[in-house]
Amino acid sequence: GPEGLHIKVIQTRCTERELIDPSKKKSLDALIYREAQRGSDRFNKVDGQPGFFALASKEDKALMVQRKAQRAEKVRLERHRKRASNERKLRYLKKTVRMMLFINTAMHEEMKALEASARVGTTTTKHTTIKHTTTIHL
Repeated sequence: GPEGLHIKVIQTRCTERELIDPSKKKSLDALIYREAQRGSDRFNKVDGQPGFFALASKEDKALMVQRKAQRAEKVRLERHRKRASNERKLRYLKKTVRMMLFINTAMHEEMKALEASARVGTTTTKHTTIKHTTTIHL
């Protein structure tokens, strides 16, 4: 009826009608509680009556459809935010790599100029000391 049924009655009826194996009663119990907790669109927990469940009304079903749509929208927005954040990080990383390549090339050219001037015996470079250079391979 509209007041619902106790979980034990539901289990008994399911086993009598051979819908579930008698050894699976506890699994059915856990499933029903979990579904009700998540907000099932098929049945609800009856307020103020522990262990009682009732079939969901049309209003309950409509409310659950609306809640599921809201959750889906929230997930979609979160995915979009994450994707945008990753794209920003990637752009920053690419910019940093370009800058490092530019600096590396400039240092390499400066070193070549220093080596050339060392062979000739004169220093014609802007910088007098270069401590270390690293070549970046991408």
